Amino acid sequence: MTTLIIKTNVAQGTDFLIPDLGYFIPSGGGSVILTELTELANAQESSDLRAALTDDAFGVNSSTLIINDGTNDIPQGNATAFLDTLIGGSGTPNLVNRAARDSTTSDLIYIGRSENNPVNTLAAEWQIYRYDSEALAFAPIFADGDSGFVHIWDNRESLTY
Repeated sequence: MTTLIIKTNVAQGTDFLIPDLGYFIPSGGGSVILTELTELANAQESSDLRAALTDDAFGVNSSTLIINDGTNDIPQGNATAFLDTLIGGSGTPNLVNRAARDSTTSDLIYIGRSENNPVNTLAAEWQIYRYDSEALAFAPIFADGDSGFVHIWDNRESLTY
């Protein structure tokens, strides 16, 4: 099970709100623990979380927030790379991950991985799979039954799973 702990720097004197996630993290080293796929996907996509992890608010390499993988704190310099590999990531260099919820139901989460040009979401170079957070078997289902890097990210909702 993937775990992400988000905590405030012990020097943080007030509770901290991550606006795009809606989490209040208690001051002075307080934390929230995320283990659900939807929570992890939201954290991976959060620009506010990324900003607070790299803001040097308390000096160089001392940001407002700190993340932990359930065992160890992630150094500030590695925080955004860690988030990039949080869901569907293998830690492989140059493998870019995206996560998105279905536009009609938040139960479906799409994960896309590209080895080439992650900016081009219209290129047929994405491996795409989907999770159903309400399903009893919480396993990825590849688009069109194909685990290759052959799909277009922007077409993820219209593919067959």
